Amino acid sequence: MFIVKYMAQKIVACLILSFFALTIFTGISVDSANATKIAMEWGHLNYNLYVNNQTRFNNERAWETTICANVNSMFAGRGWSSSNSYGNPTTPINVYNVLNNVANPSNGVTTAATFWVGDYYPSMSALPTPYGQLGCYTSVNGSYVWDHEIYSRTTANGARASKQHFTLMWTCANGGLYWRSAQGGYNVIMGITFPIVQSTKPTGTPNTNTNTFYGHSVSSTNSIVGMPYAWTGTTGMSLNGYSSPSGSYTYIGWECNSPFMIDTPPAGASSTNLQYLYFVYNFYNYALGYVTGSHETVNNSLNYAAETTFGVRTGNTYYNFGTSVLNTGQWLNKS
Repeated sequence: MFIVKYMAQKIVACLILSFFALTIFTGISVDSANATKIAMEWGHLNYNLYVNNQTRFNNERAWETTICANVNSMFAGRGWSSSNSYGNPTTPINVYNVLNNVANPSNGVTTAATFWVGDYYPSMSALPTPYGQLGCYTSVNGSYVWDHEIYSRTTANGARASKQHFTLMWTCANGGLYWRSAQGGYNVIMGITFPIVQSTKPTGTPNTNTNTFYGHSVSSTNSIVGMPYAWTGTTGMSLNGYSSPSGSYTYIGWECNSPFMIDTPPAGASSTNLQYLYFVYNFYNYALGYVTGSHETVNNSLNYAAETTFGVRTGNTYYNFGTSVLNTGQWLNKS
């Protein structure tokens, strides 16, 4: 019998969402009036994953380059200080230097927004379980940007709180609920913390996760684990920011595997056949006021992006974020 491994694919919003992007977002606007605002775009692919498929690597890299350039232009057009550092400029030194500068009170930054797209890297063999420290690939071979290194900088240089008020992390696994307490420990959730090994696709949607922490302190290393915690500096975000928005931070990420920018939704999940890249573009386009003329809330922007990207759900009813595959999830064959 041919055995396949299935993993959930879903985004979560923290404030927190559940697309398996973790979004901890509230109904606040992306804009902060009269603020010194910084927007950054980062990311890099893991070349070794694509050594046998260079076409796939080159196509995906081209689309990621394109979406980062578009997001950068949208922020710049709304008065943000915006810098696109996707690809070669994504190095640990560059990322950490920018975070230090943003956190430094003498630089006058009040609000920062980050978009990151590419591949993630877990330390795996190191504690804490289940994935170890969570990181992202950079352009420096063998060097990664780590959650605990980000955290040490978002609250550094005398900053009272993280200024990273909006983060969209489009990588695998850097947005999940993986722990059951502030002390660590986790529940084994098939398809989330471990794959499901079986010959047929699991039934139902991958919505059940009894872990309720997206980050925690690690006493053995005196550091933290979890990208949402690292960027926002808080463990107090709403665990479902889409249905229960609250607070002033938003983190959107993926609990397990994230699709490529060039991927399209599974059959029956869209009437448009548009790539996921359009979801990101439509989200920022709406949130930053290019559609309505004024900045919009994250929730409304998620709904708009789902409607314009995935189209008609049934009859005359369009998808919103809640009914889209990004929120309901899907099973992904990892064989």
